[in-house]
Amino acid sequence: MTLKETIKRYLLFIISLFISAEGIALTRHAELGVSPISSIANVVSYKLPSLSFGVLLIIWNCILILVQIIVLRKDFNPVQLLQVPLSVLFGIFVDFGMWSVSFIPAGIYPVRLALVAAGTIVLGFGISLSVTANVIMNSGEAIVKAISDKYGTNFGMTKITLDVSYVIIAVILSLIFFDFKIVGTREGTVIAALTTGLVVNFFYKRINKTVSSLLCDKNAPAKPQSPLLEIMKKDVYTVNENASLIEALKLISEKKVSGMPVTDDNGRLTGFISDGDIIRFLSDSYPSFVNIYSFITIDFDSRLKELVHTKVKNIARKTVITVNADDDISDVCSRLSKKHIKKAPVIKDGAMVGIINVSNITKYVLKDLTENIA
Repeated sequence: MTLKETIKRYLLFIISLFISAEGIALTRHAELGVSPISSIANVVSYKLPSLSFGVLLIIWNCILILVQIIVLRKDFNPVQLLQVPLSVLFGIFVDFGMWSVSFIPAGIYPVRLALVAAGTIVLGFGISLSVTANVIMNSGEAIVKAISDKYGTNFGMTKITLDVSYVIIAVILSLIFFDFKIVGTREGTVIAALTTGLVVNFFYKRINKTVSSLLCDKNAPAKPQSPLLEIMKKDVYTVNENASLIEALKLISEKKVSGMPVTDDNGRLTGFISDGDIIRFLSDSYPSFVNIYSFITIDFDSRLKELVHTKVKNIARKTVITVNADDDISDVCSRLSKKHIKKAPVIKDGAMVGIINVSNITKYVLKDLTENIA
C-alpha cells in the first residue's frame, strides 16, 4: 500500500468515526439506551454527569485496548496502539454530536423511537465505511478479534457473548447506582444490538467496491502476485453441512484425505470436519469403538445408527483457520505454525478457491532453492 493510499484510507476512517459518533449521539439523545458496546459508559454518564459521554467513551475504549494487550501479550501488534488517539478523537466527535442533536425535541415516545432508528442507520453507515477503509479496527471489534484469535473461538459468537456481557454489567451498575432501578439500558439497546449488523451489511455490500476503487492508488506499481495460487491444491474436496456423518466418512475414505472443508448450499465455507472429529463423536457415544478401520466390520443397526441421522454441521468445527489468496508465503507459514495446523483453505473475494498444506510449501521451497543454486 502506497503512502497516498494509506493517507486516503485513514482519512476515510476518521470520517467514519465522525459519522458513527453522530449515530451514537442520536441514539443517546433518545434516552432509550445505546448500543451494547457503549452501554456501560452510558450508565456511568448518568451517575457522573460532570464527565461528558464522550470522555467516558474514551476511558471505556482505553480499557478495551488494555484488555487486548493483556489477552494477546507478545502477539499484540504495536500498530494497534493507534486505537488510543483514534478513541480520543471518537470521544471528541461524540461530544460534538451530542451538542449538534441537542436541539431536536425528544419529548414524545414516537420521536424517541425515530431517533433510535435514525441513529442505528447512521451508526451502521459509519461502521461500513470504517470496514471499507481497512486500516485499523475500532476497540470494540479489536477486542473480539483478539479473544477469538487467542482462544480459537468463533468471531460472531464471541461478539454476541461480549455484547451480552456489556449489557449485563450495565444493568448491574444501574441497579447499584440508582437504588435498584434500570437506567440507561432500555429497548433502544435491544434495537441497536439486533439491527446494527444488518445495516452495516446493507451499506457495505453497496459501497465497498466503489469506495475501495477510489481509495486505491492507480499509479502504484502492481503488487507481485503471491505464488500461493500456483502451488495450492485447486481441486478441493468438500462436504455439505447438511450431509450425514456417514456420507462425510465415505468421502474422507474415498478421497483418501484426513478431513475436508464444510460448505453450505451456496458453496460458502462454514466449517471443517476430520475423521478424528467423527471418531471422537463415536467414542463419546460408544466407548468400545476403537478406530476407523473397524468401521467396516461393525453392525450398522444399533451402534452406528447415529452416523446416518447426525448432520455434519452438528459436529464440524465452526472456527476455520484460513489464508488469503494474496498472502505472502512467509505469512502463510507463520499462520500455519502459530495455529499448529498442516493445511488451511485459501480464500479469494470471500470464496474458497483451494487449500494449501505444508507439503505444497515444502515442494515450492525445494524447487526455489534448487533453481537459485543452479
